[in-house]
Amino acid sequence: FIKNSSIIFFLIEMLKYGLFVIFICFVAENLSAEYSTESPLENTTDDIYAGLIFPNFSIEALDGPNYRAFPRQVIPKKFVVVAYAKANWFKAQQFCGYQGLALASITSYEEDQVLQKFLYNNNLSFNSEEYWLSGSKHADGREWIWFNSGRPVAFSRWALGRPLGVLGSRKCLAMMANGQWTNDRCEKEKYFICETRCPLNSYDLPIYEEVKEDKYL
Repeated sequence: FIKNSSIIFFLIEMLKYGLFVIFICFVAENLSAEYSTESPLENTTDDIYAGLIFPNFSIEALDGPNYRAFPRQVIPKKFVVVAYAKANWFKAQQFCGYQGLALASITSYEEDQVLQKFLYNNNLSFNSEEYWLSGSKHADGREWIWFNSGRPVAFSRWALGRPLGVLGSRKCLAMMANGQWTNDRCEKEKYFICETRCPLNSYDLPIYEEVKEDKYL
């Protein structure tokens, strides 16, 4: 009986020690994660971001919606094709935003043609690469919208059989090198295209709407 008691006591002590070690490891791991977690911007120097956008990748196209909203003011849109760094869709948003830009939207045939011509002239349309655009269906899982403006994707160049929606996980829009569009999982890393942001309130101001005074005020 005494021998069995000693064995039981020994096993209990070992169990306590094991639980103590597990607890210490758990606390240490969580403290390490807490103090080492930084935002990507804090972890990245300005010098790295400063070299992200090269002027020779910039092209201009007329922003159709802005032109209609402001018929006497042509607001040029500048695309920036980032074909030297890959990122997932969310990181691409961050890269563009850090440069004062936004992930691109292609809202007209004219914009599409200018962009395709640029890719062709710079030998970027003869490979199997894809470029993230700002289109997504994160809002409701059904409707494709341009994330940078909140507008529905009206003009489109979906490839045959796209968008793929069997599993519902391909919620981000990408442009293939041949100019046609596809959808893919947002965590995939691809090249991407940025554009200049719209002026403040350019999409919010009423178009050709007169503000009338209330005679009772």
